[in-house]
Amino acid sequence: MLGSVGLFFFVLLATPPASLDDARRDEVEVLRAERDALRRAIDDAKGASTTATRALDTEVESLATELERLQSDNAARERRLPIGERARASETQARQLVELVAQLGAWLTARGASVPDGESPSVLLPARIDAVIAELDRTAGLRVERDATWFDTKGEAHNSDVLRIAEVAAVTWDDRALPLLPTPEGLQQVAGVESLRERIGDSYRVRAVLHDPEGRADPEAWVAATWATTMKRGGPLMWVLFGLGCVGLLVAIERSLSIAWIAARWRRVLARIEALAHAQPAVRDRGLAAETSWIAAPLVIVAQQSEREREDAHGRAQIEERATQAVIAARERLFRRLSLLGLCAGVAPLAGLLGTVNGMITTFSVVTTKGTSDAQLLAGGISEALLTTQFGLAIAIPALIGHALLSRGARRVLVAMEQAVLRHIHGVGIHEHHPPTEGGTRITGRLAQVTDD
Repeated sequence: MLGSVGLFFFVLLATPPASLDDARRDEVEVLRAERDALRRAIDDAKGASTTATRALDTEVESLATELERLQSDNAARERRLPIGERARASETQARQLVELVAQLGAWLTARGASVPDGESPSVLLPARIDAVIAELDRTAGLRVERDATWFDTKGEAHNSDVLRIAEVAAVTWDDRALPLLPTPEGLQQVAGVESLRERIGDSYRVRAVLHDPEGRADPEAWVAATWATTMKRGGPLMWVLFGLGCVGLLVAIERSLSIAWIAARWRRVLARIEALAHAQPAVRDRGLAAETSWIAAPLVIVAQQSEREREDAHGRAQIEERATQAVIAARERLFRRLSLLGLCAGVAPLAGLLGTVNGMITTFSVVTTKGTSDAQLLAGGISEALLTTQFGLAIAIPALIGHALLSRGARRVLVAMEQAVLRHIHGVGIHEHHPPTEGGTRITGRLAQVTDD
């Protein structure tokens, strides 16, 4: 921009030519100066080109010399190579040629194409390569297979025209335009994907599901996950975990109702027996004789003791033994089947861990046989490993919490029984208190041991 401004001022300040001849002369001089400059530039370019050509010639000559040296070295090494090694190399090349020809034939056979035959592998190789190229050209674009057989999501067979999109997608070529996937059993409808067929001018727009021709197609991969599909992906151990969960749930429900019922019944029994403690002896005896349930048994035993038995050491020992046995029987009923709930809480994560090991074995087997190219098979093994672990923990954690809460509830009922038994053994009424005797001290220790057990 500054140059343009300078040129503008130069034009304004320059003296205009005196005549037309002077202007022509000035223009001729300018053109001659430009011509001389162009000639100098051309000469410089020719010189640079000559220099570059010479450098390239020198480099080509050095490369040719190096090539000749390598060829002579290879020839010398080949002459030094034993005849047996050369024979083995030739056999290896011939075997590889035969294997390549067989692989090309198997590829053509798998795609239903014609396979050229011949005796010499060297003659068959170009023919089969041409056949493979022709098959690729045929299947690379769009084509319609007339009256092709495919299966719907229920497994029922249908016949209709099928639009093939190379080897990566297929759609039924009718008004439904259902997306299909190739499986070992044939073309199957993709579940969970809505079809689309929309006319746009002279063409149609359809919805297709792409897949890797070298991988395994799963027509149900797009179906929303349900409990049944989740159980299927997790493997057989998912049903074992499901059984453990059902057993744990039933035990938890049954124990919750039983412990709540026992606690409520114990409160009623305790209220009746404590009311009988202030009644007449005949009324008290009839009332205690009417209490025949196992819940009332420990309290009935100690409530029936007389003053003579309470003061006699042998009588206190018998009462202590009978009360202890009744408390043990009540404890067995209170804690019944809670060990099964604890077993479910302990076994569930171990079963989930076993499923994790099975899933990892499946994953490593896929890696060993097919490498890491088939991501779907790898995901199946990893999914099995993670689902079983998740399901096992989902069962174990609530079962463990339920076991702790139910054990606490049963222990509270048992402690209430023991406290009521101790009050009556010590001869303590509802509103009075006496220090425990020696026999009371012994039974207190035994009942505490029953609770701890």
